[in-house]
Amino acid sequence: MRLEVAPRALILQTCRFGPHSKGDDTRPVEEVERMRRERDPLTLQAARLDPVRQVNIEASINDEIQQAFQLALADPYPVP
Repeated sequence: MRLEVAPRALILQTCRFGPHSKGDDTRPVEEVERMRRERDPLTLQAARLDPVRQVNIEASINDEIQQAFQLALADPYPVP
C-alpha cells in the first residue's frame, strides 16, 4: 500500500470492551470476557508476527518504558 499513491480505505470491525460511561453497560460480563479473549486486536495481530520479531518488539517497548520511567524518577519535583 505504501508504494502505490492511490486512495485507500481500511474497514475494521471493532468491538467495545468497556461501557460508554459509568454504569451503562448492559452486556453480560461473560460476553465482554469472551470478546476480550477472542477479539482483542493486539492479541490477534501479535499471533500473526514471527515469534522472534514479537520478542524483539516487546523488548524494545519495555526498554522505552523503562527509560521513560527512569527519566521521570530523575526529574526534580516542581516548585510549588
